[in-house]
Amino acid sequence: MKKLDNFNYFSEEEQEKQEAFETKRDKVFAPIVALLIKLKLHPNFISLLSMLALVPFAYLTLSNPHPGRYLIIANIFLVLHIVLDGIDGPLARKMGVSGAHGSFVDMMCDHSGMAIFTIILSLAGIINGSIGNIYVFLYTIAIIFVISLDLLKKPFKWVFRSKYFFYLMFLVYSFGGPEYFNEALIVFSVCNVILVVLGFNRIYNTLKQSERL
Repeated sequence: MKKLDNFNYFSEEEQEKQEAFETKRDKVFAPIVALLIKLKLHPNFISLLSMLALVPFAYLTLSNPHPGRYLIIANIFLVLHIVLDGIDGPLARKMGVSGAHGSFVDMMCDHSGMAIFTIILSLAGIINGSIGNIYVFLYTIAIIFVISLDLLKKPFKWVFRSKYFFYLMFLVYSFGGPEYFNEALIVFSVCNVILVVLGFNRIYNTLKQSERL
């Protein structure tokens, strides 16, 4: 079976910067990675821990979905989820077990974390459930198309990653900041619609052209 060298969901510009970013990130996480290696923890286990960090996040958010102490503490577990999700890659490279299979696990945890985050905010009444469902659906399709285009070696020049703005908005809200989640998710969804339409068109044309060869 042919090796998958470009199994990721980065745009063309992101791929160009990703290597430099990984080098810097590996240096930052080097002490933690060294400790994890001593503890003989596998990268997939770290990915699992990143998902488990969302359990206390869910409990705290659902217990008291209003700005204040509960949500501020919930943010600690959200950040822990994001950090752990970022450590599994450097750990895999250091252990010599990195590859497409690891990238697949990383992408699954990354996207599942965003979906779970959205569902929790919906259940807590912080966002409108219907708007949240539409956002997750369109984001999922957009990511599938981005991965497909990378595999076809026809990546987008750039990709708008709205989830990080979503996470940041929750942090601001936790400290009593403005609550514009639904409005923002509508804007994010429109951006995803554009990405989905462009992605579908590019994949369709690429596959059509390949049939003529």
